[in-house]
Amino acid sequence: IEADNDDFSDAKVSFSADINSIFTGNEQRDGHLKSPDFFDAANHPKLTFESTAFRKTGSDTYEVTGNLTIRGN
Repeated sequence: IEADNDDFSDAKVSFSADINSIFTGNEQRDGHLKSPDFFDAANHPKLTFESTAFRKTGSDTYEVTGNLTIRGN
């Protein structure tokens, strides 16, 4: 998180996740999630998120809006 204001009103959030790191405790399910039926890890190895808005909703709660990219979309 990057922010200059103490209330985080100008915060920017971004992250990526490695699809091959999926671990649900079930090897068959993990393989299916990594397959072309779901995330297609071979062709799209990462998912990404970049915030477009960040607003305070309570004394210690926030709402983040942004773009989640999965399978290149």
